Amino acid sequence: MNNAIVDTEWETYKLHKQFRKTYKSNADEETHYTQYKVKRNEILEHNQRFIAGKESYYKGINQFTDMTLVEAKRVSMGYGNGLKTSHHKSARKHVPRLSASLPSTVDWRTKGIVTPIKDQGSCGSCWAFSVVGALEGQHAKAAGKLVSLSEQNLVDCTRDEGNYGCGGGWPYDAYEYVVRVAQGIDTEKSYPYKAIDQKCNFTASGIGARATAFAILSPGNESVLQESVAHIGPISVCIAVSDAFMSYSGGVFDDSTCPSNFDYIDHCVLAVGYGTDTKTGKDYWIVKNSWGKTFGEEGYIRMSRNRHNQCAISTLASYPDVYPTRHSYTNY
Repeated sequence: MNNAIVDTEWETYKLHKQFRKTYKSNADEETHYTQYKVKRNEILEHNQRFIAGKESYYKGINQFTDMTLVEAKRVSMGYGNGLKTSHHKSARKHVPRLSASLPSTVDWRTKGIVTPIKDQGSCGSCWAFSVVGALEGQHAKAAGKLVSLSEQNLVDCTRDEGNYGCGGGWPYDAYEYVVRVAQGIDTEKSYPYKAIDQKCNFTASGIGARATAFAILSPGNESVLQESVAHIGPISVCIAVSDAFMSYSGGVFDDSTCPSNFDYIDHCVLAVGYGTDTKTGKDYWIVKNSWGKTFGEEGYIRMSRNRHNQCAISTLASYPDVYPTRHSYTNY
């Protein structure tokens, strides 16, 4: 390793406008620099294997390269595993149409019902972004127009339902709030995202979408998830995140160490499509993340499909039943 080159790269990395790196002290910076060097070497070694055709995805330097996995998860996730297990009155079971033929590829981004990539920042609000993405998609299908909805509305206003704002949350509690408490969710324009905990500032006049219920998919069944993505639209899913996931930059993410069971789930995202990679033949899910465009493929990750529920992607999947409102056409 050429230390001078690495030092120069480190200085450039810290100044990256989208990473916004600051450290509490010289000692704190040195700790993060050491982690950066470790990760940098891992990325270079992995990418050599990718070039040799031994890996289906490649890694890259991003906002998490100077962090341990524990620190990265603390600042970028927020799924509240086990926070709430009570019955949700607004929930129903999804009834799949498995006998229907499914297209080989689906990408809802091309249909105009997926908003641009967003960034949750250093707030454990992934659960809110996942739910909002599902609401946006179903509302766009129902109303005929795509509206960006408010994650901050859910961060600030769902504590009584069992969530903890930037401290983590549970998608089902967020749906319960939208359906039964607020009877709607505000638009992003009327209730912008701040990435901090605030008092609830929901206003009925700012509602951009409403929901009558939410549907829960059969857990751990990728065939049901595929059917739902194909016939319903973008689906909220919660996943287990491995160390390799944090450095993903492109290709089909396939990590045999990524857990497939409920106990390891720690992040919520949005499944917006699926397909098969023409080079590797690997099936994948198209997943919208909430870590900005510096992560993955312009904010997206293609995760392995039909790999024994890798990363638990079909374990906690859901979507809302949405109908258009008069507000849908005035609040954006």
